[in-house]
Amino acid sequence: MSKLVDTEREGFESLDRLPVGCECCIESVDYGCPSALRLCSLGFLPGRRLRLARVAPLGDPIAVDVCGQRICLRKLEARAVKVGAWKEDNGSRS
Repeated sequence: MSKLVDTEREGFESLDRLPVGCECCIESVDYGCPSALRLCSLGFLPGRRLRLARVAPLGDPIAVDVCGQRICLRKLEARAVKVGAWKEDNGSRS
């Protein structure tokens, strides 16, 4: 079951720190990351809703649902995706 998390209050700022099942909104992508352009081409764009679906037993990689697809990312790549709380008025973006 998915749960919406207030990322500011809970202390999460990047995708690699979210708990499994958390839904949030992408705030930005750090273009200093070598994989930033690939992430954007896969749908990791500001305003998009995402959900952390799974985490590997040893913590790396993680699986994320975004734009109707499940994508696996290394924690290093996930750290480049900054997230914020999902606001219901963003419902047209998914």
